[in-house]
Amino acid sequence: GRDVTERRQLEAKLRDAERLASGGVIAASLAHEIRSPLTFVLAAAARLRESLLDAEPRARLAEIIDAGERIDGITAAALGLARPDPGAATPVDVEAAVDRALLLGGARMRGVGTVRRQRGGVPLALGSERRLVQVLLNLVVNAAQAMEAEGDSGVLTVSSGCEGGNVVVRVSDTGPGVPSEVAARLFQPFATTKTDDEGTGLGLWVSRGIAEELGGTLELENPGQRGAAFALTLRPAPGTSAAPMPGALPSAVAAVPGLVAPATGRLPRLLLVDDEELVRNVVEEGLAASFSIV
Repeated sequence: GRDVTERRQLEAKLRDAERLASGGVIAASLAHEIRSPLTFVLAAAARLRESLLDAEPRARLAEIIDAGERIDGITAAALGLARPDPGAATPVDVEAAVDRALLLGGARMRGVGTVRRQRGGVPLALGSERRLVQVLLNLVVNAAQAMEAEGDSGVLTVSSGCEGGNVVVRVSDTGPGVPSEVAARLFQPFATTKTDDEGTGLGLWVSRGIAEELGGTLELENPGQRGAAFALTLRPAPGTSAAPMPGALPSAVAAVPGLVAPATGRLPRLLLVDDEELVRNVVEEGLAASFSIV
């Protein structure tokens, strides 16, 4: 006789991993489809706000635009994470990658009492933004789930700084921590402290692999202690010494600068191509004073 229990369990977990991957593809497709009508909503709301004189409806439209831009930022970050990775290491804004990870993980962190974001003015790091966001997203969601499982609102802290010439991002929480017996195999496939419906045990294994491919490391700093603390170490990009100023996530809808018609009085012709009729209409309205739109 042969005991095939462990093999069956591994096969089941692999099927779960494939199911989650399929769900990710569907989510990316939905995010893409959401952005087209959202572009129209934001642009139309902005034009309507400009045409109103009363303060109250203008303020309400400003709130609508703000909410729409938050949706757009989340979908943009999700699409960026889902796109194929070119593989080549390039200079990456670590602070922006942390912000994107926190944005994407926002829904899973609602039970967290406090999220502390500590910026250390780090230089650009050598790597891939999409893969870096993937690692950081896994760490912050793990931390939130650990605190939620214990019924503790807790504190999630994400900090960045420089140590020994490297860029270091730490993600720590006030949850139960990782027991020593689990920590010994934490970065192996299918090692997890979560329930079956919360994860497959592949996240940290994949995350460490990504960190090593980028020339860095990912370590649990306090095994057996309360409150897990993970440190992601990355190499700084050549020729960089200071981090760019932190900024907001880019929006899909940018303000169009004022355009002036030529002195001849004849408007230049502009070919406008978009597969969304609503987007075509609102862009045409915005440019009609300066172009003859085709």
